[in-house]
Amino acid sequence: MFRKIFLLGLTLILFCQVALAKDKSKEIPIEDKVKIFVEVSDITNFVELETDFRLQSMLTKNLTTQNIFNVINTDEKIFDAMTLGEKKSMSNVGELLIFTPTADESFDEDAQIKYKNLGVDYILRCKILGLGVEQIIEGYNDSPGIGIGIGIGNSRHSRFGIGIGTGINVGGSRKRTIYCAVVQVQFVKVETGTTLWRQNVIGQVKLKKDPSKGYDDASDEAYLKSLQEVTKDIVKRTTDYSKKFLVSKTE
Repeated sequence: MFRKIFLLGLTLILFCQVALAKDKSKEIPIEDKVKIFVEVSDITNFVELETDFRLQSMLTKNLTTQNIFNVINTDEKIFDAMTLGEKKSMSNVGELLIFTPTADESFDEDAQIKYKNLGVDYILRCKILGLGVEQIIEGYNDSPGIGIGIGIGNSRHSRFGIGIGTGINVGGSRKRTIYCAVVQVQFVKVETGTTLWRQNVIGQVKLKKDPSKGYDDASDEAYLKSLQEVTKDIVKRTTDYSKKFLVSKTE
């Protein structure tokens, strides 16, 4: 009896897993997907890093994996997210300033015609406002400690002793370097040229003493990971908005 119940329960679990996998993989018809173009510009003093192309590549790759988007891009320049390729210096990237959203960029009739001809309905327009580092003061506390020591003397002076000591550290503070990337994001409707939503997105990564495996140095790693953090945030915001307002509900 138990064996039958077990097998029945196992069958139901497998059936549910198959049903969920099938539903998850259900493809939205191409005509119902959000047709977007990823456009990135860089107004920082570090354009030689080609951050605009790197961010565009990351966004395009991540948005393409989302079932609801049809990403239309004409630029074939692709960057590896874990390397700078041709070596660029991170040492000159200076202190980051605080940025507020700038005014919406104009979207004239020529631009509308250009994107309409490409079959684009929406533009994910990203402007890199700042790259740099911030110094923060980070507090820490150490737990009280108890030490036990046992000592045994030599054969001539045989001794046996136990010592117990306690030590309490009150903690302190240390400076940490945070690498930041600030990007203003606009989601523009091509038909009307209006901005549907706009927000500054910040990617922050602690600068390590030594780089992780696969990276040339710690500064490179922090720079690239800050862009990855920005990418994840932008993709999530774009996906959430599109699911809520733009994607057709199909059975």
